[in-house]
Amino acid sequence: IIVGSANADGKLDAIVIGWGKGGKTLAGTLAKAGQRVAVIEQSSQMYGGTCINIGCVPTKALIHDAESRDGAGYDQQVFQEAVQRRDKLTAMMRAKNFSMLDDLESVLVVNGKAAFTGPRSIKVSAGSEELELSAGKIIINTGALPAIPDIEGAQIGGRVHDSTTIQHAQLPKALAVVGGGYVGIEFASMFAQFGSKVTVLDRGSRALSKEDPDVAGEVQACLEDAGAEIISSASVRSISQDEQGATVSYERRGEVHQLQADAVLIALGRVPNTAGLGLEAAGVQTGSRGEVAVDEFLATNVEGIYALGDANGGPQFTYVSLDDHRVLASQLLGDGSRSTK
Repeated sequence: IIVGSANADGKLDAIVIGWGKGGKTLAGTLAKAGQRVAVIEQSSQMYGGTCINIGCVPTKALIHDAESRDGAGYDQQVFQEAVQRRDKLTAMMRAKNFSMLDDLESVLVVNGKAAFTGPRSIKVSAGSEELELSAGKIIINTGALPAIPDIEGAQIGGRVHDSTTIQHAQLPKALAVVGGGYVGIEFASMFAQFGSKVTVLDRGSRALSKEDPDVAGEVQACLEDAGAEIISSASVRSISQDEQGATVSYERRGEVHQLQADAVLIALGRVPNTAGLGLEAAGVQTGSRGEVAVDEFLATNVEGIYALGDANGGPQFTYVSLDDHRVLASQLLGDGSRSTK
């Protein structure tokens, strides 16, 4: 369960749960300031967080290969070669991120699932192994997960994917994308350029509803040039799948339609990854989406417990998480003047 070189004996000054941009940077900052820090990460495939493992970096690598490929049309081999290059890149960055903390003598790296047992204590579980840790400061940095809607058949598995699983799927000849936000549109563009027949089902009156209409219009035109189709005002009612393919049933302007595809991508946003953390055992308050409630200094209602990055319900961007690190470093090591306001 302990994968780092530091010894588990002795008092910890801080515990960071999750290896995202803000948490890993804060852990390094605290350690270099002489504090003893434990970093808990439940997956060895997520050292470094979402951005370098399943988000920004790997998807842009795939998009680059989609845009620069030699030739047109559907080609499974071209896609698989792009995935292999993606995997090599993320493995290198993951190893670098691991060593950046593991090489620090005062950092204890722990693999396992963390849960609060009290306001100052954490239990880490990995299979049959358990480890109890305690510290005066605990920082929640668990990121976010793809949102799964309450729609019949929308469970991830088989031909139904989220933005993580589809990166290692077989290249579908026909792909249905549920959701017209930036994640859905990004994957729609990528798979269309890899040769998939892509259809985006967006429940809004237009895709990219949070962007300016002229910007969204240009993006839609680019997608259509790549062969993708966007169906707006489409409310998905159910998803079914069998050995032959997947069927998405949706309602549009009072009529029910069926869309056939080889795979379905559910891209309806992301929600804070806080379920199973045992926040109730620590008395930490959460919001309506499960986000950890914090003030402008990223402090929760429980003294000594903080939350940064996507877990606190703020804008889900890696540079926002990095700035959260600056806010907390100011609170824990500096003059406390920095805030999110």
